Amino acid sequence: MNLFFLIPTGAFIVVVFWVALLKMIAHLSGWDNLKNTYETTYTHNEINYFGVSGKVGKFYYNRILNVSLSEAGLFLSVSPLFRFGHPFLLIPWSDIKNIHEKGKTLFCEVNGIQIGLSNKIHNIFKSYLSAYS
Repeated sequence: MNLFFLIPTGAFIVVVFWVALLKMIAHLSGWDNLKNTYETTYTHNEINYFGVSGKVGKFYYNRILNVSLSEAGLFLSVSPLFRFGHPFLLIPWSDIKNIHEKGKTLFCEVNGIQIGLSNKIHNIFKSYLSAYS
């Protein structure tokens, strides 16, 4: 076979697999359900944390979550390499329920989907939640 044919074909297969995998994770984690209500193009917030570990639904997003906090709410996104199927989300503080800590993770519930965020942002998250909810 021609090498010039195999390399682009292999690259295409890897990209299609990656996109399908990200779309499946978004669906199974609940990110798809959250996007129906909270998808946004709003990206500027007051306090930003990049590379945060967390959990959405049953899936762990290790060091790829970007979390921003503002008066408008909790902004979630993922790093660009993992963004397909994961649009930006802006969740109003009033929609965040059942806040509790377990180990080093702060959990909350949004539309029946559990979101966990690393202890890196516990205190500032709680202060925003109490101020704006």
